[in-house]
Amino acid sequence: MEKGREVRFQPYEGANLEEVKLYLLGSCMGALLHQKKILPMHGSGINLAGNGLLLTGRSGAGKSTVAAAFFRQGCRILADDVLPVRLDETGFPIAFPGYPHNKLCRDAVERMAENTRLGSVQSISKNRDKFSVAYIDSFQTEPVPLKIICDLVPEEVKELQRKEITGVEKIHVIHRNTYRRFMTQGLKTAQWHFEQCTRIAEKVRVLRIERPKYGHQENEIAALILPEFFKPREGASKPWTGTDERRNP
Repeated sequence: MEKGREVRFQPYEGANLEEVKLYLLGSCMGALLHQKKILPMHGSGINLAGNGLLLTGRSGAGKSTVAAAFFRQGCRILADDVLPVRLDETGFPIAFPGYPHNKLCRDAVERMAENTRLGSVQSISKNRDKFSVAYIDSFQTEPVPLKIICDLVPEEVKELQRKEITGVEKIHVIHRNTYRRFMTQGLKTAQWHFEQCTRIAEKVRVLRIERPKYGHQENEIAALILPEFFKPREGASKPWTGTDERRNP
């Protein structure tokens, strides 16, 4: 990777193309973004009627499956795994589109396929039961302002718990969930990275969502987050689910 503009690579003979793509769109793209001083956040980005949501958390926390739940509700996917974030001229964080796919385990793909029109479903590794799902006419192609970061944390709890993160802990969440943040050391951009995390923390809300370690709660998590963006409509018989054009109040 060089100057944030070029990637040179040579796959081994017989290499699995999907595994090569996984690395190029992951670690290599993260390196290019770091070189360009665009902050790569580790998580899934969602567009909720013009407002950006970032789902973060360690591997296995449920970022992609919760993103898929928002997709089923009519929201658009902004990015999966790597979400580029840059401050605009006013200092507000803007989330940029990634690639129109989502990485899901087999059971999550099967749950989606029951009531959702999907594009191609491609195995991404012969060693893992995980698939790349392409979306049809539902990918967000324009940047949106980043409003909320939700840190998903599997815990020994019986039900979902939500907590508002404030103060310096907001910076820690953003810093910890920067994609391939170790690269800032080699690029000597650690100070820039910390400053970006601090400035973003001043502008966005950060929520911690504790979820049971086992079971499928993606729909419940999505329902827990949606009210943070939208007020219930007067006279509505059920909560809004992301399918109309109402804006953030």
